[in-house]
Amino acid sequence: MTTQWTVNSGGTSPILSNGVLYYLTGNGVRALNPTTGAVLWSDTSGGVGLHWQSPIVAGGSLYYADGGGHLRAFHLPGSVTRISGSDRYAVSAAVSSKLPVGAPVAYVASGATYPDALSGSAVAGRDGGPMLLVQPDAIPTSIATELTRLHPGRIVVLGGTASVSDAVFSALQGYTTGSVTRIAGADRYAVSAAISDSYPSGVGVAYVTTGENFPDALSATPLAAGAGGGPILLTAHDAIPSRVATALQRLNPGRIVIVGGTGSVNPSVATQLQAFTSGSVTRLDGEDRFAASAAVAGTFTAPVSTVYVTLGTNFPDALSAGPSAGRAGAPILLVTATSIPTATSAALQRLSPTNIVIVGGTGSVSSAIQQSLANYLG
Repeated sequence: MTTQWTVNSGGTSPILSNGVLYYLTGNGVRALNPTTGAVLWSDTSGGVGLHWQSPIVAGGSLYYADGGGHLRAFHLPGSVTRISGSDRYAVSAAVSSKLPVGAPVAYVASGATYPDALSGSAVAGRDGGPMLLVQPDAIPTSIATELTRLHPGRIVVLGGTASVSDAVFSALQGYTTGSVTRIAGADRYAVSAAISDSYPSGVGVAYVTTGENFPDALSATPLAAGAGGGPILLTAHDAIPSRVATALQRLNPGRIVIVGGTGSVNPSVATQLQAFTSGSVTRLDGEDRFAASAAVAGTFTAPVSTVYVTLGTNFPDALSAGPSAGRAGAPILLVTATSIPTATSAALQRLSPTNIVIVGGTGSVSSAIQQSLANYLG
């Protein structure tokens, strides 16, 4: 090993939280960049020096006992962090790496297209597992490494053999001591319906969105995957596919929420959906994908702890973000590679997040955007 950096002020055993390293010196508490060792901030109001007096970070605050017998608490500033990788598969693995070893389940879907992964994001978030992307005929090295670390209790493959081959299905058995099963269907609509079979009849809510593009379903994922969520069902623009209609009839949801405008889901479909619930059929939409994601974020009570931000013009990075956002109770907002759209900006101002998590590399969301996002931290 080689020395990455050193500091000349020793102290307690350090702790790492939210990408910042904290430790106590004889002159108080310090926060360092763990990559460079640069001091981000310090406070000299108390002195300590024993390793068992290391600070504790919880609930957005830092606590420590100083040398004068006082317990001190500091509210920690928020941050804009990035989860990235060399490609869509590495990003998927990086998002999953935030989960502890022994996750109850891992969901696996094709990274070459979006429908199966988007339909499965709600159940992945509900069940405490990641959405891991694979190639149709191979498990990328980054995913294999993450599956080895994660050691999930079971693995669920989403999509038919054209999306995830039988060879990949068989290889996945080497990464769990539990079962490897497949949820498939004749098309993307049938797959979404088959995934919804894991929800009980009388579920509180069902989310319906277009199966012809990804942004609306992506924006719906935090709601669907969060507490009190429900399945995401895909529909054609002008008609409810028969397999989806059968699923809705069985589900008998308390209410139905359409995510996306009339250009995505025709008003005639909204009328047809009323037959599948005794409750309301409502719509969350906007003039474009960015406004639609902002409309979904508008259902979250401000301020929020975390907002996820991802590219709105391509799907790969976004596929992996949904389950994590759902578990965190965090909305997903969309940006372009080089700008923050007006609707997204307004949503961020209202939400006043403590932390913002970008999913994707600088080729997806530029460093300039990352810097600008810091202006929205609460």
